[in-house]
Amino acid sequence: MLSLPVELWRLIASSLSKHDLTRLGVTCSRLFHIVRPILYRDVLIEAEGQRTNAYDILTLLAQDKSLAKLVVNLTLHRELSDRVNISIDVLPTLPSLINPEVLVNLTSLKCVSIYGPVFRNALEGRMFLRVLSTIPIESFAYFALGPRGIFPHDEAGAIGSLKHLWWSSDEGSCAFVILFYKVEYCTYQLDLLLSVLLS
Repeated sequence: MLSLPVELWRLIASSLSKHDLTRLGVTCSRLFHIVRPILYRDVLIEAEGQRTNAYDILTLLAQDKSLAKLVVNLTLHRELSDRVNISIDVLPTLPSLINPEVLVNLTSLKCVSIYGPVFRNALEGRMFLRVLSTIPIESFAYFALGPRGIFPHDEAGAIGSLKHLWWSSDEGSCAFVILFYKVEYCTYQLDLLLSVLLS
């Protein structure tokens, strides 16, 4: 069975779940090298309270730049339990889900999705968006999942390669298809546009 061509193995692997890909990848080194690009195409960094997989994933991507170059879709998700009241005081105590040194290595990144209050403070969010502005991502989605998410939307205009922008919060949601090369707006213009679209 290992004599199958690499292209056929890739086709088979692309239809498997992450769990099955992981199991297939540990069977032998040949399959590991076939499965690895598919396994790291979509990266999910998530946290619930103090529990997170961020440290392990970010450390791996920082140590292996060739692996970081395989990431096409990045999802950051912070779930806060009902017991945790989202406040500016609580967020800084939670583990970070981002590492700017790792983000710079994600040169194949095309899509970024953020769910919940991912950033612990506005500075962390600004730093994240500044690094994203150096990577030619095509789509960006932000889903607040609560009333107090910290997101520096005034910095989002620096991401010049965007073609799609999705934005959702408790106040409403909208999607943009960006028809021009560089998006430039300030906080006031975005708030004004959102208020017009949502009313």
